[in-house]
Amino acid sequence: MKYGLTKQQQRCLDFIKLYIEEEGLPPTNEEIIGALGLKARSGAVRLLRGLEKRGHILRIKYKTRSIALIPDPDEELETLRELKTSVVGFLTVQQKWRDEITAHGSEATQNSETAKEVGRAFKRLGELAR
Repeated sequence: MKYGLTKQQQRCLDFIKLYIEEEGLPPTNEEIIGALGLKARSGAVRLLRGLEKRGHILRIKYKTRSIALIPDPDEELETLRELKTSVVGFLTVQQKWRDEITAHGSEATQNSETAKEVGRAFKRLGELAR
């Protein structure tokens, strides 16, 4: 179970998430110190211990870059809802496009607004699926 965070812990968690998203690996203690403007390594360790006790991260002691984020079920559920909405939207637009092709032939609909809608819906779906 996850528990609430202090402002400093939230800043640390936000930095870790952003760092992992941008760099593809977790930050070191020194990078956390620099990003949060901490004065000592013990401050970073204290924040990480707090995040671990509250169920937001896992770490392997004495190992560099060993921070792992624990997924938030509420965030995952919201992402799945957004994905479902996008899939339904895509399928609706796709069916509309198919109906246009049936009625007017494929040449008449290649540059239509519906074809562009299908492209945008497909792109949005791809972004959410990442």
